[in-house]
Amino acid sequence: MEIQLPFLQAALGGFSFVPLVMGDQSRDTCEELAGTIVRAVGTRKVLIVGSSDLSHYHAYEKAVVMDRRALDHLVRMDAVGLLKALEDGSCEACGGGPAAVAVMAARGLGAERAELLRYANSGDVTGDLSSVVGYASITFLRDSKKNSLDK
Repeated sequence: MEIQLPFLQAALGGFSFVPLVMGDQSRDTCEELAGTIVRAVGTRKVLIVGSSDLSHYHAYEKAVVMDRRALDHLVRMDAVGLLKALEDGSCEACGGGPAAVAVMAARGLGAERAELLRYANSGDVTGDLSSVVGYASITFLRDSKKNSLDK
C-alpha cells in the first residue's frame, strides 16, 4: 500500500479507499473476498488494485520464465490456475492472493479480458541479471469499446 497510495493520490487526486491486506491466500479465501467485493461494489464505479511483485532473486532468465507463467494466468483471467501455479512453485508472487482476488472481482464486475500493459524486472533497470525481482501491470477490460474495469 505504501507504494500504491502515493501514485493513486497523484493520479486521482482526492478519493476514499478501503485497504485490504491478505494473510490467508487460499482459494476459498480469495473466492470469498472477491465475492464480498463484488457485492459491496454493486453498480458503483470503483478502482480495484491487486498488488504484488512477481519472482524474487532468481537469475534473469529463470525469473522471466517464472513470471511469464504468472502473467499468462493473469492475462487469461485464470485466477484458479494462478493459485495452483503458485502452490506448485512454477511461479512466484508474494501477493498472489490479492492478484487472484483482483481477477475474480474483475470477472464478477463484468470484465471479459485482460491486457498486459508492461512487464519488467529489476535487472532491466539495474543491469544486474544475477538476482532480479519481477513486476508487471495488467488492466481488466469489459470489452474493446469500454474503458478498463478498475483493477
